[in-house]
Amino acid sequence: HAIPVLNACPRYKIPESAFSDLEDGNTRNLRLIFKAPNGTSVSMDNWVQFNPESQEVYALPLDENVSRWPYLLEALDSEGASVSQTLEIVVQHHKIHRTVNHEFSLHLHIEKKFDFPSAVDWELHVLEGLARLYGDPDTNQITVRNITLHSDPIIFTWTNDSIPRRHCPRQDIDNLFKVLTVNEAGDPSFLLKEAMLSAVRVKKVLYRGLGQCEAPRGPLLTPQQNFPPMPRNQVDHINATVGQLLVYPVPEDSFYDPEDGNSRNLKLSLLTMDRQTISPDNWLQFDTKNQEFYGVPSEGDQGRREYQLVCEDSAGQTANDGLVVVVHPAPRVQYSVEFVMKLNIDYSTYKHSSSLKRKFVEKLCELFNERNLSAVALGPVTAGSTLVTWYNRSLSTDTCPEAEIRSLRHVLMSDNGGLSERVGAVMGSVFPVMSAEVAPLGRCQGELTIHHAPEGPPPPSDDSRPVISSDDYLVTFIVPAVIIAVMLALAGAVACVLYRRRRTGKMAVGDEDERQSFRNKGIPVIFQDELEDRPDPGDKSPVIMKEEKPPLPPPEYQRGSGELSPPPGAGHPLLGEDDAPYQPPPPFTSNRESGRNTRPKPTPTYRKPPPYVPP
Repeated sequence: HAIPVLNACPRYKIPESAFSDLEDGNTRNLRLIFKAPNGTSVSMDNWVQFNPESQEVYALPLDENVSRWPYLLEALDSEGASVSQTLEIVVQHHKIHRTVNHEFSLHLHIEKKFDFPSAVDWELHVLEGLARLYGDPDTNQITVRNITLHSDPIIFTWTNDSIPRRHCPRQDIDNLFKVLTVNEAGDPSFLLKEAMLSAVRVKKVLYRGLGQCEAPRGPLLTPQQNFPPMPRNQVDHINATVGQLLVYPVPEDSFYDPEDGNSRNLKLSLLTMDRQTISPDNWLQFDTKNQEFYGVPSEGDQGRREYQLVCEDSAGQTANDGLVVVVHPAPRVQYSVEFVMKLNIDYSTYKHSSSLKRKFVEKLCELFNERNLSAVALGPVTAGSTLVTWYNRSLSTDTCPEAEIRSLRHVLMSDNGGLSERVGAVMGSVFPVMSAEVAPLGRCQGELTIHHAPEGPPPPSDDSRPVISSDDYLVTFIVPAVIIAVMLALAGAVACVLYRRRRTGKMAVGDEDERQSFRNKGIPVIFQDELEDRPDPGDKSPVIMKEEKPPLPPPEYQRGSGELSPPPGAGHPLLGEDDAPYQPPPPFTSNRESGRNTRPKPTPTYRKPPPYVPP
């Protein structure tokens, strides 16, 4: 449940469904116990209280209570069995805490303390009385700014939210003040005493202008009264980047105190949202002397985190300012050169000390005469020998700044490869440097940039032989050879597939023996349906061989008594008396046709001559 700070009367009723019991039912049938975050009971002076009868949490948080509070809520059934649940209360700044232009203070004395179970109860009694005095239906128009519990008299300070805040509405403030007092001395009015009833007695009423209405009025400023500081120009938001030094000074006008002045005369400290002191190994630290935030975040510090900046005046009065610190990842930049230093200090001491990292960056800037602290980007730190890596963000990354790199190397190392005298003089005994290295990166990699390894003397270089890095060799030779081999393999595979398809697609009929017989004989296959019968012409003359004689003219017959008979002694022109009847020669066949057993013999297209019958 989020409760805004300086709210009049925030209340939260525990839902019925928060707890459930098989025998007793929901939360309304259970007994609830409200405990502090450490498990103990809540004190009567605490700013938040719990009503077990109505099962309601009520509170009056102030500026000093801005944080997250994980309270415990325990439920017990009729048999004594219990279960606990965390109820987190988040206290935030009020939305008008920067634009307040006035405040009223009541000097009170609690006449009947036993009528109030806790301090919050009489505070709410005073608050409700002020609302009745001004005729408000609720307490939403009244914002409590401060309450001094352990003083006599008790000072109850509040402001009215119903008047404008863009300018100083002096007439409206005077009208509010006249309802509270009867004179300029601040004596309470009869209406105010009646609204407070007999349980609370009002001794004095004071007014103080803030912001545009800061001019004192009436008996506000007295030597005996001290007012707490107020926030004005808050920090609110801070951005940091991994590997880069953050130095953020607090503005002078971030707080103001009527007695002590601006922030330079006040004591500032940094706390977590749980109002705990900052751990020494936390990356973000606060310099109370110079009033500035500083630190170098690492990869594990990325993200958003909330802090509290606490301001304290000379009298011990405090004011808080909530701020958010966001750590962004390091930008993806291909630097031109990488610097490495081997330090003779403990690895754990350097890694978990923000002050050492800050001094190291400042020493590097002094070594290279660099005024901009953000030009140095710290890289990873190697354990064991404490190898610190950093980059120069001022060098160009589009081209290789060969001249600048040689100049930086000359500052860091001597001509023989050892450390220069300036390194020992600047880094001093705080950061004893054992060795250094300058390694080209990005566009400078593979060029003739001189670098020195941290272990052993530098290897001899041959200027006549070009320096080829592993990446250039890979791109120049290995990658093209692999591409050509893959292309040749693909071409061979495609050729094999096409050749196989061509051979299997020609003769895909019959079994393997039939295809083999056709390949051996070389005889084309002609199906029955492919034959074409052509009729022979009717006027075709018979074929006469050389051994045959042409036929003789037909014989002449004599006409007699109605019968024709050949002449005496005449026979058949082609046959003798003892010869057999004429037989035509067999048809001519070729050897090719004789090999075809399946083809039928064609029907002859001529008639045989009739047989000769002798008389």
